[in-house]
Amino acid sequence: MKRIVSLLLITAVFLGCLPMTAFALNDGDKTVYSANGEKVYFDSEYAEVGVPISVKTAENGTDFLYKWYIDKKQIINSGDSYTPIEADLESMLTAEMYTADGELYGSVSMLISRLPVMYIETENRQPIVERKKVLKAHMKLQGNAEFNADSVLYDGEMEIKGRGNSTWLASKKPYKIKLETKSNLLGMGKNKHWVLLSNPYDTSLSRNKLIYDLAEDMGLDSMSSQWIDVVLNGEVVGNYQLCEHVRIGSTRVDITDWDEVADDAAKAIYKANQKSMTKNERDELAELMEANMDWVTAGKITFKGKTYIISDYYELPSTNGGYLLEGFDAEKPYFVSDGGYTLSVSKPEGIGKGMLEEIQGYYSAFERAAQSEDFCTEYNGRKVRYSDLADAESFAKGFLLNEIFQNQDFMYRSTYMYKDVDGKLVLGPVWDLDMSSDNSTNVFAHNKWVFFRGAYLFRMMRDPAFVKIIYDAYREYRYTAIEDMLKPGGDIDKAIEKIYESAEKNDMLWSKEPGFEKEIENFRLWLSRRLDWIDSQMTSFETFYASVNGSALNNSGSTVLKLDGSVLKVNMTDPKIASCEVYVNGVLKQSLTYSENITLDLGVLNGDDVISAMSYDSDGKFLGMSSVTSGNEPIGLKITKMPTQTAYSSGDKINLDGLELKAVYADGSEKIVTPEAAVSYVSDCVGAQAPVYNEITDKIGEAYISLRYRGLKTDYKIDKAPNEDSKRVEKLIENLPQSNFEDNLETVFEAKQEYDALSEAAKKNVSNSAKLEKTFEKINELSEKSDTPILGCYIDGLARIGQKNSVVVIAKGSPNKIRFIYGGSVTTIPVANRDYCISEKHIAGYSVMTIIYNLQGDSVDVGAYYNHVLSGEFYHLDAQRAVENRSRMIWDFSYNKSLASTKDSAKFIFRVNKRVDMITASCDEFEITEVPENGKVNLEMNFASAGERNIDIRYYADNEWHTYKSVSVFVKDTINDEQRIALKYPSATAYDEVNIFAATASGVKTVRLVSENQTVNLSSSEKNGFTIWQSKIAMDESKLYKVFADSKDTGRTVKIEKLDKLVIENGTLVECRVNSGKIDVPYSVSRIADGALDGFNGTICCYKNSAAHKYAEKNGIKYINYGCTVDIPSELKMMPGESFTVKPAADPLIPPDFGVTAIPSDTSMLSGSLNGFKAIKPGYARITLKSNDGLINSEIKVYVGGGCTKGDINADGNINSYDALLTLKSAVELISLNEEEKNAADINGDNAINSIDALIILQISTESRSIWDYV
Repeated sequence: MKRIVSLLLITAVFLGCLPMTAFALNDGDKTVYSANGEKVYFDSEYAEVGVPISVKTAENGTDFLYKWYIDKKQIINSGDSYTPIEADLESMLTAEMYTADGELYGSVSMLISRLPVMYIETENRQPIVERKKVLKAHMKLQGNAEFNADSVLYDGEMEIKGRGNSTWLASKKPYKIKLETKSNLLGMGKNKHWVLLSNPYDTSLSRNKLIYDLAEDMGLDSMSSQWIDVVLNGEVVGNYQLCEHVRIGSTRVDITDWDEVADDAAKAIYKANQKSMTKNERDELAELMEANMDWVTAGKITFKGKTYIISDYYELPSTNGGYLLEGFDAEKPYFVSDGGYTLSVSKPEGIGKGMLEEIQGYYSAFERAAQSEDFCTEYNGRKVRYSDLADAESFAKGFLLNEIFQNQDFMYRSTYMYKDVDGKLVLGPVWDLDMSSDNSTNVFAHNKWVFFRGAYLFRMMRDPAFVKIIYDAYREYRYTAIEDMLKPGGDIDKAIEKIYESAEKNDMLWSKEPGFEKEIENFRLWLSRRLDWIDSQMTSFETFYASVNGSALNNSGSTVLKLDGSVLKVNMTDPKIASCEVYVNGVLKQSLTYSENITLDLGVLNGDDVISAMSYDSDGKFLGMSSVTSGNEPIGLKITKMPTQTAYSSGDKINLDGLELKAVYADGSEKIVTPEAAVSYVSDCVGAQAPVYNEITDKIGEAYISLRYRGLKTDYKIDKAPNEDSKRVEKLIENLPQSNFEDNLETVFEAKQEYDALSEAAKKNVSNSAKLEKTFEKINELSEKSDTPILGCYIDGLARIGQKNSVVVIAKGSPNKIRFIYGGSVTTIPVANRDYCISEKHIAGYSVMTIIYNLQGDSVDVGAYYNHVLSGEFYHLDAQRAVENRSRMIWDFSYNKSLASTKDSAKFIFRVNKRVDMITASCDEFEITEVPENGKVNLEMNFASAGERNIDIRYYADNEWHTYKSVSVFVKDTINDEQRIALKYPSATAYDEVNIFAATASGVKTVRLVSENQTVNLSSSEKNGFTIWQSKIAMDESKLYKVFADSKDTGRTVKIEKLDKLVIENGTLVECRVNSGKIDVPYSVSRIADGALDGFNGTICCYKNSAAHKYAEKNGIKYINYGCTVDIPSELKMMPGESFTVKPAADPLIPPDFGVTAIPSDTSMLSGSLNGFKAIKPGYARITLKSNDGLINSEIKVYVGGGCTKGDINADGNINSYDALLTLKSAVELISLNEEEKNAADINGDNAINSIDALIILQISTESRSIWDYV
């Protein structure tokens, strides 16, 4: 800063517990945070657990005190840095900086996250409430350990609006953003257009991201994405998926962009017509051409009355491509295919009528071919196969991906396709898979084909060549990219590690139940079972073909084919055959005319090709298709040498050393092969298992290792160390119900299964095993007394009325059928049918069967059949209650994961079902219980010591206690640091007094400043949680103090230099160091420099008619002219050693530079001093006094007595008649005088003493003459 007086030298020694709050603002019940500013900032772009982060400012040399906050809660922290802990993840870290006068200097906030964080501030913080309304906004993307280069981040302007259809209806909204400049966000490629997927219907938050990544690994078009946290208008809104927007672009769908064509064409027209067209008109033309592309097929455009022929300026690409389509919603622009399906044209939005007709015709031709019996149609006057019009590989892989994950939206909505100029129709990019993988509105059985056997365009599945592409793709990726999702340390495990805290926070924000952890494990389990079943359907190509088509590969479609090596024999069995087309893997190899037997050499085959013959009559009518394969695929596996290791414990890596595995082929040959995968599982049920890749499962029961190769598997039993976790089993038994068994059957049978899996030694360590025995005694008693063999039912996994659910039925013995009756609808499920009864366990004499069933209404009757005969009565299943038991007892749960100190309370907030009577939280034998009020429960818990605390939460409902979950709360240490002080004072000042401030913790009692000759006690007041100390110091000179707090030397000093108010160089006033009060301008100033008095609003004291006087009048500044009076005698009598000082009187103001120069006539008698003079020896002298402003110029006649002087011969200090007498006596030689007396007697200085001298002395004594006439 320009003026030295404004410099602040302030340092910090820390006293007490001073934390940091910032711009945490309370907006009703919501917590919002202001955006980070340039004034105060963190020294790191992101926060990491265990890594200190400091708050900084550009203001150097300033002393601060700090406050730190985690989610608005002040934490105890000393200093300008804080080290986040695990419990701080997904919390807003806020730092405030305070100056020593207690004023908030600035604040900064940052969300502590493992993920990148996007901060969005809409203009004036407008809420985004209308889906299509575009708002201006600023966005800053905060990096993390993975993404921290400036090149992949962003800090700039953008636009934002809502997006989505069903997702926009959710509480957690999705958004579309458009950046001001193209940016490579998180390394996903430069583009302006991005989306924020909210995934409100996928609690795992993982399906879209993981499946998009898998699609990319499989070579499919997909949109790159990354998980981030989002802070919108200061409010944390949870976990989002930052994703590329599906659109045409070099880093997106890289095809001809008609919008760019329109822009280029407009530029070309402008370039040729610059004399008549402005740049603004060029831009208008471009907008017109983008908005309505009828000009493309018309070949001309009319703009402002003038028609331009496009070909004169620009060569257009073909209109047969450059289209991005989305099926199957009618959002304009759109077309309806010949098959009645609606596809919108996502790009170009301004597609012309002719272009729309062209893509409609092309797509309809593909649709007709795909749906036809021979996969062909007429298009543009020629016969084409669907694979001539579409990229069969993209469709096959797309079908496979969506089938694996049972995407309910596939071929219904959010299904993208594109076609480039002169290119084929391509399926993709993959999009919108959140409602898949056991998370759809219809719970599909994991062991069923959903789309292969019934979706739109499914007839392509009849084409062996198409099915072969799917089969080969599954074989290629099954134990690479797909397995990577499931294996330990794979994609799902990495997702859990990466987003766990973010997802947990998301659950709290958006009331998710079941939460992230349960749902992603459900996703893993479902996918494991799904892939196991698909494996069983893909043991060979022909097995797969038969599975998806319901019938085997046909070799009798008017022809019979026989393949011998590369030689194909075609036997045309239908005499109506006029022509026959032979295809290899869907590619036409040769066209034949009728001949009963024809032999063809197909050339080199790959060994696993599909050969098909398509027969037609003379009218071109399709007669049939026959197909054979060239492959010799394995049909079985056998272990010829067992692995060396067959004994394991849970978590051990699978060791296949010593294994010899052989594949048995269709021709009877055998070959040693290496398994593609090894998984472990336990036979805890018949049907769906939970395989674990590459290591030993921790599930209980008989354990097996399953070896996988090309869809085949062979298993062998292993010796797995028995469960020794008796404490875990004790806890399960502890939670067993006392009386309400019907609602708690899952808990009962889980405890029984776990207990039975214990070793005999471990069972002896279960102290409460008797409780389990008594529970099952009661269970058996209830079962005996019941008129139905069904003990009860519950729902496994997601529970939803009106949709398919996994209903677990527990019945005595081993029923062979289960029947459900709802209204007039009857559904019978054979227990052995794994399409519907997906698993079956046998525990303590009961069958525990998991059945896929669509729960409708409030209740369902369930019956058990043994040998096809109904046993007893039907069981009445209360469907609503079953849903509540699964996931609707506690609706919402949130809590603070960390506490600032033991003085704070942990708060647990619940929203509960009306059946819940109490909720209890317990920790270290301390327990607190609350009763719901209006469906809400608020629990508060305090802790006596710092550290991590584990809290077990239970709820009481239906006369039973139920375990809900365990959570951890971290209590931070309380730090009492009494060495903390901040000072504020100027290092130098020209003012006459200054304020000195000190800020300390509130516990400090006194603050003093001590110098060599002064002690200053500072007065105190409270401000912003600090004690503020203050005192005014008179600046008559430079100051140096030591600082004491509570009588202890803090080691701090206060040093202030006293400066002149004015800086004068060579008679020019160049700077004024004050801006108020009075300034004295000396007489020596002859010029005022430009700007020297800018900002000065006090009074100028100056000499009349001086440069300062004239400047003040000219610039309207207050001024006072100097003036004073001085009393100067004409004669003065003194004694040696005496001084005389000139004393001015203000009239109206004494100049500060007032000074008098004394010029003595005899410097041996008088000497000049400050504003006066001093007598040295006796005698007479004259002295001239001149003031430095020239206004005083006076002479004083000074007589210094005390010795023999002119006329005073006897040195008595007086000249009188006696001195005259002595002179006369000397003249007549009556007396003799010494030399000094002679000089005194010779008054007229004629070197003779006579009567004349006596006469003169006599006259002086009578005042008729003056001594000053003679000296």
